Amino acid sequence: MVNYERKIQIKSKLNQLILEHCEEDHKKDLSFEGKSIVDDFDMDSVSLMALLVDIEESFEVSFDTTDNLLELLDDFDDFLEYLCELMETVNG
Repeated sequence: MVNYERKIQIKSKLNQLILEHCEEDHKKDLSFEGKSIVDDFDMDSVSLMALLVDIEESFEVSFDTTDNLLELLDDFDDFLEYLCELMETVNG
């Protein structure tokens, strides 16, 4: 399990990446908890794909094609937990 400090770092970087890809009027949002990355930030499929590529590169992970990413992206908290677990698996 990723420790608390590391999870805060991951969350901060994830927030930054989301803000880079979301519509301008959402860039003032400071809290992503409980929000849908897809719906609440009005991301289209191109923006989502670019976001996922940036997440893979930034965190040095690879999303499996069998992962239900759209469902995970529907809830920031679930996606953060998934990303932490994925990083734990990859980085040990």
